[in-house]
Amino acid sequence: MRDTCQRQYALERLLSKIALELFESAEETSFEKNLYTQAAGHAMLDREKVDAIFQSTLRPYEFYPMADAGASRNWMRKSLVFEDPHYLVNHLYASVIAVALFDKAHSDPGFAEKYGALLRRGFDADPKVLLATMGIHLDDPHLVEGAAHLFEQKTNDLQVLYASR
Repeated sequence: MRDTCQRQYALERLLSKIALELFESAEETSFEKNLYTQAAGHAMLDREKVDAIFQSTLRPYEFYPMADAGASRNWMRKSLVFEDPHYLVNHLYASVIAVALFDKAHSDPGFAEKYGALLRRGFDADPKVLLATMGIHLDDPHLVEGAAHLFEQKTNDLQVLYASR
């Protein structure tokens, strides 16, 4: 029973982290991109314009009323957009790559050897080249699909655990 509880806890934490990275990071990254794109060539955007950009960005992600979801206090809490431009885009890529590495660690029998070689090599090349040695390609449109598949797989595993209790 204890092993089941520990596995359940671990799966809940993993799913929580993947959901945060896939869904919230995608939303934040979209907001950051739209904000910078629409601000290009303008001296400054006022609060109302940023509110409008935030609401239009959130609309595809939200099921709550947009009047509440798009309030200024929500975008103002996303301080990295202003403190560290493009951090969120890089963070989203890093998260998707981390999920791909996690998946490979559990599905590729040669993963440990390849990963060890990558770490011993150091970071002496472009990230695209380094990740390709692990079978991960940054321009692969299926990276997100792979993360979503892992999320679905682990959700199914957790449902089985719940049903067995």
